[in-house]
Parts: sequence; C-alpha cells; structure tokens
Amino acid sequence: HKIENRRSKKLILSTVSLVMVITNIVMAFVFSDEPVAVFALSIYMMTMSVAAGRWAKELLLPYVYLVPEKSSKKLFHILREQIPNLTAESILCFLPVYFILHLSIIETVAMILARITFGFLFIGVNLVLQRFMGSNDKKLLVVSVYFLLVVAFSIPAIIAGAVVGMYLPFNMELSYLSMAAVNIPVSAMVIFCCRNILEYADYNNK
Repeated sequence: HKIENRRSKKLILSTVSLVMVITNIVMAFVFSDEPVAVFALSIYMMTMSVAAGRWAKELLLPYVYLVPEKSSKKLFHILREQIPNLTAESILCFLPVYFILHLSIIETVAMILARITFGFLFIGVNLVLQRFMGSNDKKLLVVSVYFLLVVAFSIPAIIAGAVVGMYLPFNMELSYLSMAAVNIPVSAMVIFCCRNILEYADYNNK
C-alpha cells in the first residue's frame, strides 16, 4: 500500500483529499462565525469521500483474497493504511481553520481527532454495506441505505456532542472530544462485526 501510494501520488494527499481540504477552507471563510458549521460540513463531505480510499479499491481486486492469511488480519492491514491519510487530511482541513476562525489549539486538535474517528466510523458503515449489499446493482437503493446507516451509527456521537455542548456551551472542544470518545467504540464494534468480510465477499461479481 505504501509503495502504491508513493507511485500514484505526487503530493501527500490524493486528489479527493485535496478537494476536501480546499472546500473546508472555503467553508471556513463562508461560515466565519460558525466553527460548528464548518466541522459539520467537513464530516458530511467525508461521508462521500471515505469510500474513495485505497482500502475500498482493494476489496474490488482479487489479490487480497489470494493472500494466505486470516481474513480479519488482512482487513486490519487494509484499514491500517487509512490512518496516515485520514490524519493528514484532518490536520490540513482544520489547521487553516485554526487561523481563519481564531480557534484555540485545544479546540482545533479536538476537531481533528473527532474527524479521524468519524472517518473510521464511515469506513465501518461502508464495510456493512459491502457485506450485505455489495452485489446489488440498484445504486439509488444502495446510496439511500448508506446514508441511513451513516445517520444511525452517528447518532450516539451526535447525542454526546449535543449534550456536552448544551451544558458546556463555551467549551466546544469537550463536545468534539466526547464525539471522538463515542465514535471509537462504535466504529471498533462495527469493524469487528465485519472482520470476516473477506471470507464472504465475492469480488468476481463486483
């Protein structure tokens, strides 16, 4: 994965990630007084871009299925490749926002951490969709189910962030951190439930 990333990318991030970063900076200027809106839009855009990672393309190719290792171990290493990309993308999304919106360092770091955890949550949602609807050719149905799952699995983090923000409205970093704290076990649970996806996926039908 690292070799292929170096071959295919001239910069640190892919084209999709660069679009995400640029869009996030533009949104920071548009919503100059609403950092929560910038954060929410960044998370929303990520729901549509997270499936463009190399991990998703790998599931459509035969090579990973031919590797003589446990499916859970192969899936772990496929997803591990996303950590540097999600981290770099999140940092570059919110580092300019730190200067544009004059945020505190703690709030910026909390936004970055929350975004990374949402990234893995959405990867888990994609795995669930791949597991149960991978061979379905009805695109509208697949997209509709995808966004329903995104909302369903995001509800715990949204509730946690809203409750903390309600009682501590001037400490938004705690809201972002609470969302991250909730997303970690939820995404881990979802990915764990899909740990054997490489045993059931039929890449010949994709």
